[in-house]
Amino acid sequence: MFRVLCIAGGGAATGGGGGAGGFRDEDDVQLVDFKEYEVVVGEGGTNSNGADTYIAKVNSVIETPVFSIGIPNTSDSEVADVSSMLNPVGEVWVEINVSGTRERDRDGTFVSIKGQSMGIAWDGTYHFNVTSLLSGESSVTLANNNNSCSATVTFKFSTGYDLFSVGGGLGPDRDSDGGGFTGKMGGSGGGGGPAQSNESGGGGGPRVPGQGFVGGSGINSKGTNPRRDDGGGGGGGASQAGQSASNGGADGGDGEFSDITGTNLRYAGGGAGEGGGSSPGAGHDRPGGGGTMAGGVTSGQDGIMVIRYTRADVTHTYVGGTITDVGGDRIHTFTSSGILSPFLPPLGAASLVSK
Repeated sequence: MFRVLCIAGGGAATGGGGGAGGFRDEDDVQLVDFKEYEVVVGEGGTNSNGADTYIAKVNSVIETPVFSIGIPNTSDSEVADVSSMLNPVGEVWVEINVSGTRERDRDGTFVSIKGQSMGIAWDGTYHFNVTSLLSGESSVTLANNNNSCSATVTFKFSTGYDLFSVGGGLGPDRDSDGGGFTGKMGGSGGGGGPAQSNESGGGGGPRVPGQGFVGGSGINSKGTNPRRDDGGGGGGGASQAGQSASNGGADGGDGEFSDITGTNLRYAGGGAGEGGGSSPGAGHDRPGGGGTMAGGVTSGQDGIMVIRYTRADVTHTYVGGTITDVGGDRIHTFTSSGILSPFLPPLGAASLVSK
């Protein structure tokens, strides 16, 4: 077995704090002998969610066609052929893109797969692990239920990932009326946007279960003494939710520890929301950290992939990334995308070793 730390890029902060990239530290990943693996390391968002990080055997990822549903001001459904996902090798994920909603008017859409609600409301890109939902299915019903808008929703299913982490959610700003936008969904959710005057602050962004925590809400000053510029919510971190704003901005959630490199470090903290006195979560300045309005570091941190194994337990060692050794373990650290390849000595050298 291999231990793998897979952290996606953190989301940006533009008002609310950026959510941390998805954090997964798994010690039972089974890589197959003599196979090459593609390692994709997601970049931090600059005005967006962070990008995803994953590991998969080279040329093993299978994608369905994109299924699109978009009927104005009503609901619609479609039966999608997902037979290529039958008997999947690795995790199955769906990427859902929503466009055409009107968040400032609270007019959104709700999406379901096989009757299970995905809980989506506003424009953006969302990822869900649907490995168990699609198990044994050759077709599924996709539904889009619009609420007073003409939203379009697209679905793309993919399988073949050995491990997949979702980029952190954007911490958005306010709309043209001064109300805060809702934080975007990500590995950890982005903090809700700040509000102006007596408009409503944005809600915190949801998380991807098992990868992070929710973002905090921007302040809602309706019914109180209006502030000219209220605070944004804190971005969720890998081990803690982002705080909600009260008088000013809110703190980001703390990141999570991992000792996979031989040193116990905290990764993937959430960013702070707009407003005085707020602080980013611990670990925001390491891989997967969300962008923060404190100190003006608005972009999220890039992700990371670390692969560790005991050399005596494997048929061969690997090359790829930055290689270090701790005791009898070998560690490959990828801070950018690359290939993890089996290292096979020349036949003559192998024969000498065997003797």
